[in-house]
Amino acid sequence: MGKSGQVENLMWKKRGIIRFVILGIIVIAVFRVSSVVFLRHAYIRGDSSMPPNAILDTNDAVRPLPEMYPVTKGTINIFSVPENNGIGTNDINDAITVLRFDKGKLEYKEVKKSFVEQVSGGDLCFMPVFSKEIIGYSQTRRFVLFNIRTGDFREYLAGNSLDDLITKVLLVDSERQLFLFEIKTFPNEKDMTKIRILKLLELTGEAPLEIASLTTGRVSRKNEPWALQGKTLVVYNGASRTLHAYDMAFKETTSALTLIFNENKKKFRWIDQLYIHPTLPFALLVDIALTERADYVVWVIRWDTKTPEIIPILGLEKEIYCSRFEFSPDGSLLLYRDETEDSKNPEYVIYPIDPKQPTFLGKPRRLGKLPRKTAVAFTSAWIVEPLSFVVTDGDILYRWNLESAARP
Repeated sequence: MGKSGQVENLMWKKRGIIRFVILGIIVIAVFRVSSVVFLRHAYIRGDSSMPPNAILDTNDAVRPLPEMYPVTKGTINIFSVPENNGIGTNDINDAITVLRFDKGKLEYKEVKKSFVEQVSGGDLCFMPVFSKEIIGYSQTRRFVLFNIRTGDFREYLAGNSLDDLITKVLLVDSERQLFLFEIKTFPNEKDMTKIRILKLLELTGEAPLEIASLTTGRVSRKNEPWALQGKTLVVYNGASRTLHAYDMAFKETTSALTLIFNENKKKFRWIDQLYIHPTLPFALLVDIALTERADYVVWVIRWDTKTPEIIPILGLEKEIYCSRFEFSPDGSLLLYRDETEDSKNPEYVIYPIDPKQPTFLGKPRRLGKLPRKTAVAFTSAWIVEPLSFVVTDGDILYRWNLESAARP
């Protein structure tokens, strides 16, 4: 074979390899898409037909613009407070400050300054409103209970080690002052893989009293979410891909949600997020791919019907990245962040809660993104009265009044 023939033969081989690679990519893509579609359609009824109202259209033509209020530069941490038309921050003048929206203006009311070493700073975690006077927030391993009316406060160390990090706090019992803490820490000096511990602490005295403790696994790139259903703790276990229920002594028990999920666990891949409505018999679960944070599908599970319902509501027709679902303080709205196009400035979407619907969710409404092109959404807060949602980008507060949206 001549030199030109060898070159031509080599070119054909290269083309063959390229075609093979392209074909392989196409096959993998088709397999992935078809697998996701199959998983998305394989819900409890066992067929591929979608139930009425399963796919919720959020393509609103008009996005309501929020009210915009300039705020002291660097105000990136805001939180809910038990005060009408107001939110709180600990970013201004080393103090707890109430920011009140009044007739198009923002009023500042400093409650107390420098009452602990660094009122702000550290890894912050803010609680939703749980009292008529008290707010709660954590800073790395310190937890502060603060009276927004009087300025009185108590501080606690919820962790035992300097490596402990509080990542979530919920109120369990207001009379007994029982709080449930999620703490991430190292198991020992040699093991550098963090574990997650759930601690139930009574905070009535000068020091926290531990009621119960539960280690729920190692911290990894994948979430193993948990939520409270009344006084029942529901935890997702990634190793078995099952839900487990515990009472407030952290002894294992059962619940309608865990029973339904575990009987149908093969319909799901990995549960990344878990949210349970505070009063109604339904939960939302965010299901993602096993190998990567992709292919999000959001499901509703309800347990008040003769036949348990598992209904997909998002991620069926187009790819979506969504996070931080939350119910409004009165439970009348569900809000989530659509990060499909932009994770730094996501779109906010709300659903009115409607018990007449199979999913408990009414027609959705997109609030949209923060309108400034350079905006980065830092933290957010609910206002109880009038029902509103507020987001900060550090320079501007964006407030959506949602009173009318709460009606399905």
